[in-house]
Amino acid sequence: MSSRRVCLVATVLLLAGLLAGCASGPRYDLDQARMDLTPEAVGKTGQAFVDEPVVWGGRIIETRPGEDVTEVELLGYPLGRHQVPSHQRASQGRFLIRTTGFLEPGDWQTGRLVTVRGNLERSEEGEVGEAIYRYPVVRADDLYLWPEETAARQRPRGSPRVNIGIGVIYSR
Repeated sequence: MSSRRVCLVATVLLLAGLLAGCASGPRYDLDQARMDLTPEAVGKTGQAFVDEPVVWGGRIIETRPGEDVTEVELLGYPLGRHQVPSHQRASQGRFLIRTTGFLEPGDWQTGRLVTVRGNLERSEEGEVGEAIYRYPVVRADDLYLWPEETAARQRPRGSPRVNIGIGVIYSR
């Protein structure tokens, strides 16, 4: 192999490593999930979507650890870039996440953003204030708790952006 070719291969590998290092958050396969379903729609239709795979996200309202299972109540938002819940957009209703094991409420605290991949279980009735509410329940296969600064970094669509630096930019 010529030294020129070795240099080219090394450069490509270095760039690929740098780009992979910039990627953050989950990379759930959205082709396998029902992206047409929202928590609000599923809550209204009852049990019609049991066992359907979803990738949803939202802002934590409350985390309730149990003996073997932790339940997290979220206010759902559409997923934006990099599968971050877009909390500046209209909410899509509340839902519950159930996951095996213990999640520390100090880490999984009110206001944090979460993305979940899992299958829908039966909806459950609960209360929001004094109103009866039907919660869709997602049995979590995978959870991603976004860093606290993620919510602060999100800007409404169309807001000004200023970037200064040297490098490769990929934007959608």
